[in-house]
Amino acid sequence: MAGNPDLFQQDDPDTGDENGAPSGFFDAVADAGERKGVGRPRGARNRKSVDFEKLYYQSGRTDPLLWEGDMLTMDPRSLQAKLKELGEDVSLMEILDFQRRCATDLAPYLHGKKPTELVLTDERLPTLFIMANTNQMEQAQRIQGERQALSLGTPIEEGEASKIKDLEGDE
Repeated sequence: MAGNPDLFQQDDPDTGDENGAPSGFFDAVADAGERKGVGRPRGARNRKSVDFEKLYYQSGRTDPLLWEGDMLTMDPRSLQAKLKELGEDVSLMEILDFQRRCATDLAPYLHGKKPTELVLTDERLPTLFIMANTNQMEQAQRIQGERQALSLGTPIEEGEASKIKDLEGDE
């Protein structure tokens, strides 16, 4: 190993590629990655499940989902009475809870998953335009004169600019 630092280097340059890897090495790796059709397709049922389903229905058993549907739609009081005949003392609240669980179990078979909702929120800040080359007071008076704008405050009038003590030259 000390004599040959490149582990992929071939003794005979004619049997390797330009990188020193054995000929056909990369082709074999690519072929191994492209294997398709091996095994059972995704979502397909295996033979054991299919055979058991046939045996289950051939023996005359009730479909579990249909039984659960019957329990869900049965009147809770009549279900309570039937259970009392069998010697079971079950409260009405327990029966309602059982029916709620039946509904929860059956719902995915009757109603698909709600589609994923994509909500895009615009996180950009609003754009503020400052037009410094216009006389906004004049524009406001013109709009008010044409009665195109509503005003909630006092009428727009020319006024004096407020004096700030620190910015003026005299004291």
